[in-house]
This record gives sequence, C-alpha cells and structure tokens, in this order.
Amino acid sequence: MTSSLTADPARDPELARCFVELGDPVAGYSPNFRSRLLLLAIAALVLLLGPALVQRIPWLAVVLLPLGILGIVVSIAAIKPELRSMPYRICPGGIVALPWRRIECFPWRDVAALQILRTTGTMRAALSAIVTRKDGRKFELKRLSPEAVGFVQEHIFREMAPRVLDELNRGLPVRFGDLEMRPDALVHKRERILWEEIEKVEFSHRVVVHKHDGTRAYFFDVANLDLFLALAHARLTTGRFEA
Repeated sequence: MTSSLTADPARDPELARCFVELGDPVAGYSPNFRSRLLLLAIAALVLLLGPALVQRIPWLAVVLLPLGILGIVVSIAAIKPELRSMPYRICPGGIVALPWRRIECFPWRDVAALQILRTTGTMRAALSAIVTRKDGRKFELKRLSPEAVGFVQEHIFREMAPRVLDELNRGLPVRFGDLEMRPDALVHKRERILWEEIEKVEFSHRVVVHKHDGTRAYFFDVANLDLFLALAHARLTTGRFEA
C-alpha cells in the first residue's frame, strides 16, 4: 500500500513519537487543497478578465464570464468535502488521527468497533471507515483503498477475536453495532432469533439471516463485520464460537 503522506515527523515530536510507538505508516490520507485552490484562482482570473474585455472583445467576455462563475462554483464544491475530511495515517501498530491542530495515536487494542462504509458515486465506489475507540470517540477514515481496508480489518480482527470469544464462551452478549450476538441467539432491539432457527448467515450489501422456515432477517450497519461473520459461521457449523 502506498499513499502521499505529507506530514513531517521531523518537525513534530509528537508525530514522531506516534510513529516510534506504532511503526512507520503504510497508508494514509491528507486533504488535497493545492489543485482545488489552483482551479479556484484560475476561475477567479477568468471571471475578472470577462468585464475587462467587454469593450474590446464582447463575444470573448460573454464566454469567459459564465466559465469563470462555473469554475468558482466547481472549485468551492470540491474544497468543501476536503475541509470536512480528517488526515490520518495507518500504521502496523494502530492509527494516527490528525484532526484540526491535534494528534491522536492509538493502538489496535483501543479499537472497540469498525464499520466499513461504501459510497457509490458516478465514477466508482469509495471506501471509508468509522473507527470507534473504547472511550467512545469516533474517527472517520475517508478514501481508503481496498488494500488499506483489508489491512485495518485484519489487525482489528486479530486484536478483538480473543476478547470477544472469551466473552461469548462465558455467556456474555457481544454487540456488533445495533446487532447483539449471544450464546443462544442473535438479538436486534425486540427481535430475537435463536441459533437453532438459523440456516445460514451471509453478507450481501447487508447481513442476511436465512431461517429454516424460509424467512429472512436483514440487518444493516453491522460493526466488526468480518469478525461477526466468522463467529456466526463457526456457531452454525460447529455449534461453538471460533474465530
């Protein structure tokens, strides 16, 4: 995995400390303002040239004015989502989040939940993730590559699996977002589905629970999806939880 990682740890001791603790970043994201601001400057220049050419070349002024306005609108529309995007670095030992004027680094063991989001646009689907720490803080990681998603899922799976298995084998419920996994059933709000009623569990844009009576239950936004599916498959095929 490669990415443009522009933050300079040599200029920031706190960032350098994070990389020493978590390892050098393997992927990350930083908002790209340079090209957007360049487009905005060009559009503004075109807009200014329009009135100046009204007397000398009227037809060119008529063309430049709408082009300048369109360029400014497109530039601002492109800059707005970048302003809302948080820079981050994905490291072998965890995540370095870089919200405005802060640096927050945390190891994989501090992650309580991972939710992968897929946004379908006009060109291609974009992947992002919401990482929830054990203290309740949420961090959105935008513009993830499939390789980065796999890397994050693998490390969180490896870190969380022993703890979740221990809780389930001790008879405790484990939450995967709004869906709760229990030793005897899956529970969502007031709906309770016993494992004996379930034929299989699969994922197809959402979690689909197939029951022996032919009916299905659908669940959206299931956190820690890979771990949930692995546990559900093991429970249905072996009668016990394994990961």
